[in-house]
This record gives sequence, C-alpha cells and structure tokens, in this order.
Amino acid sequence: GDFTRTLLGVTVTMDVIIIVLFAVAVAISSALIEGLGFNITFIGLLLVDLLAAIGFGYLVGKILDFILGTNIKRIFKMGLILFTGYAIFVAGYNIIELSHDYLPFEIHIEPLLVAMIGGFMVTNYTNHRDEFETLLHDIGPMVYVAFFTLTGIAIKLDILMSTWPIALALFGIRMVSIFIGSFVGSRIAGEPNVFQRNAWLGLITQAGIALGLAREVAVEFPALGDAFATMVISVVVLNEIFGPMLCKLALRRAGETNLPVPADRNEVRDAVILGIEEQSRELARQLHTHDWQVIMADTDRSHVDQAAITAVAEHHIPTIDVESLQALINSNTDAVVAMLPNDEDNFRVCELAYEKFGVQRIIVRPNDMSLAAKFRDLGALIVNPTAAMVYLLDQSVRAPQSTSILLHQDSGREILQITISNSDVDGLLMRDLRLPHDVLFLDVTRNGQAIVPSGYTRLRLKDEVTLVGQPESLLDVTLKLGY
Repeated sequence: GDFTRTLLGVTVTMDVIIIVLFAVAVAISSALIEGLGFNITFIGLLLVDLLAAIGFGYLVGKILDFILGTNIKRIFKMGLILFTGYAIFVAGYNIIELSHDYLPFEIHIEPLLVAMIGGFMVTNYTNHRDEFETLLHDIGPMVYVAFFTLTGIAIKLDILMSTWPIALALFGIRMVSIFIGSFVGSRIAGEPNVFQRNAWLGLITQAGIALGLAREVAVEFPALGDAFATMVISVVVLNEIFGPMLCKLALRRAGETNLPVPADRNEVRDAVILGIEEQSRELARQLHTHDWQVIMADTDRSHVDQAAITAVAEHHIPTIDVESLQALINSNTDAVVAMLPNDEDNFRVCELAYEKFGVQRIIVRPNDMSLAAKFRDLGALIVNPTAAMVYLLDQSVRAPQSTSILLHQDSGREILQITISNSDVDGLLMRDLRLPHDVLFLDVTRNGQAIVPSGYTRLRLKDEVTLVGQPESLLDVTLKLGY
C-alpha cells in the first residue's frame, strides 16, 4: 500500500543520508588529524572521497551485471557476489594505505556507500533485478549468521552495566526525534493524517547500517573502542526489540497488514462437472489437486454410484432443469463442464448455467458437432476430442515446449489463470509487481477482451491473467494478486 511504500522510501533515503554523513564525518576527522582544517583543501578531499565512492560503486554495479548475465550455475553466482562484497571492503582499506603512501593525502572510500550504489545500479539499470534479489535472499542467512555473531561478540557486559543508562536515554531521544521529524516532514509534504500520526512507528527498527557503522567507528577510532560499540549496539538491540512491534502497529492502523480473513467463498475456485465417466473423474481429481472444490453430477444413478472420488461430491439429478441445477450451481461457481452422453442435455446445462446462474467459464465436450453453433453463441469453450488431438499434435510439432507444459511433461512448470482481487495491485504496472523471476505473463483478459501484456500494462481488479512458472512461484503470485 501507499503507507508501506512511503515507509520503505523514507527508510532507504535515511540509510543513504546516514552513510554519506558518515563518509563526510570520516573525511572531517581525517582532515583535522592531518591538520588541514576546514579549508579549500579539505573540501576538495571531501569531494574526491565522495566521487571516488560513486565511481567505485558504478564499477561494482557493472561487475554485478556481468556476473548475473553469465550462464554459470546459481551457486557460483552466489560465490562471486560474496567475493565481490568482500573485495569492496578490502579495496576500501587498501586504497587508504596506497593513497597514504603515494599521494599527499588519503582517499577514504566508504564500503557501505559503494555497495549501496552497486545495488542501485543493478536494480535500476540492468535486467537482473529479480534474479539479484533472489540470490541475495538465498545468501542472506549465511551472511547474517556471521555478521550478528560478530556483533554479539562486540557486546561487553561489564561495559554495558556502566553504559545502559546512556543507551536507554539515546533510545528514548531517538524515538522522540523520529516522531518530531516524521510528523513535521509529513505535514509539510501534505501526507494523509494516518501517515502523519503513525509514520514514526515504522522507522524505529534499525540493524545493518547502524551496526556496520558502529563497528567501523570502533575500528577507525580505537580510543572509543569497545565502549562506543557496546553502547551503540545496545541501542540497536532495543530498537530491534521494540521496532517490529511498533511497525506492525503502524501497518494495522494504516490498514495495510493484509491479515488473513475468514475464507471468502468467492476466493475458492468451484467447478461443476455434469457427466460421470472415466475422463470426467480424472478431470475432477486434477482440479482437486489444484485446490478446486469440485461437484460431479449425472442423470444416470449407476454412474454416480461408481464415482467414489475422495473429497469430490457426487449427485444424482433426475432431469436437467433449473430446480435440479440450483443444488449444484450458484453465483460463486467458477466453471461448469458439460460431459453428458446426450448433447441436448449438454446444451441445456450450458444454457441454464449462462443465462440463469451467470457462469462465465463454460466448457463442453460434445458427442458430435451438430450443436456447435449453439454452444458458441453461449460463449462456451468447445473441446472436440478429435480436433483437440489434431491441434495438440500440430502444436507438438511446431512448438513442442509449450505442449510439454500443457501435458505436464516440462520441468515442473505450469500454466495458471488468476483473477486479480487484491486492491493494492489495482492500477499497478506489471513492471512494478516484483514477481518471482521464473514467472511470466502470457495473457490479460479484461471484460472479455484479450490484452497482450507488457511491462507498461496496468492491472485492474477482476482482470483474468494467465501466467507460466514453477508451481511454488505461482502460489506466491496467487497470494499476491488474487485467487
């Protein structure tokens, strides 16, 4: 939602400003130590440091683009990304030493700023944004274990006992400052009242940047050492404890928590199959494995008695009329499949489903094509077994990969159609959805009209979108878009 996106934007902006200010502070301290003072020379050195960090970050972005663009295995890409991150810090420290030895001044390149610029380049100026995010997600736990273990080692209990009042005071002052700054800033920016009142609650949490800078300060200024690191880390720990709870409270007040709600009948796919025989039973099993709620019915009681499919309801209906179908079909039914042995009965099913119950997805398997025109007039999808087999074989020859997906012979990929029901997605461009990198849009249908999708296609509520991808990724997309 808008509240969440604004919080993320503010948080990232704050991180960038903090890193830049830290780089400036390091430059100032170095200038004072070298006796340069605040003169033209100092300003020049400060610009050199910032421009060097920007240039180095741009180079890192190009290196990451090259790594992500290769066809090597994921595990090797992850290793090269970790090596690149390590090289950023090693190069930063070596540049300081080399500039000290061979130049009349030192060049300080802030590694965190370089890494952030590199990530900015990959996200905004390459085609590898989603893959990069996925790789970092997989790498993260390994890095976090080492990072936070080292952070825990830096906390000295004897020092903490003497500095905890200062840590508590800094924690409180920071909260009050964030409240004042966010309230005044959001009011000046004309943000809604809900943001003015609650933005500060989502800005308390901090971890990576603050902890990284605390360690760097401890290294750069040994005189401060363990006492400074322990105090800052203690404040960060307090923010980590209370920050997530306060952020959750802010999201609830803004109505953007997307908490689970009681199951909505409209978000459970329902199918009614008329005609019980071998193919219809297998269809019911397939739909059930994909979480569809299936009802089967037949005018022949012996067919119903032979069905016995687990978790699928079977009904006997004496005739095809409104009264009989009312027990099976309602306004929430997503699809009706007519597979009865009599085409007159199949047509009557399709006609009532469309005209009386408003079902939009009607499929019929006719026994012959004499009523094909009538079925088409109702908008029914006709599956002619003979023609379907010919078309499938033709597709197998001309586009075998797509046929493999349809026949579930591909390496785990499936085709899925989703109805957009998440109001947060309404009006978004496809390029802004941030879907898994292995999911692709094939089609968008809006009010019965097909739209060829592109990155600049805006999605709307009730759009029917067709996607292809891995089952687990399609499940994530379904949870994000609708049902």
